[in-house]
Amino acid sequence: MVGSRRASSEGLELAKRHETAMNNGGRTVGVLGTSLDRYAVMRNRNLQAAIGAKHLLVSQFPRGQPTHRSNFPLRNKTMALLSEPR
Repeated sequence: MVGSRRASSEGLELAKRHETAMNNGGRTVGVLGTSLDRYAVMRNRNLQAAIGAKHLLVSQFPRGQPTHRSNFPLRNKTMALLSEPR
């Protein structure tokens, strides 16, 4: 999972592996705390675009909706629900 503001060194290493997996045929789903046309962190814009172009982006927020701090707990809940084993 990517998105922590204060990522640990282990978290950053896992994020690198996430991108490496995508670049080598792996699949991923990005669950956003923003609408599909916005970016929570501008430096991740290219990663979000790559996931959207070749994988899957999920957002519960309509296009153009301003980004608010309260979006992210909702995103986390959505991510947990999508990740729950069946």
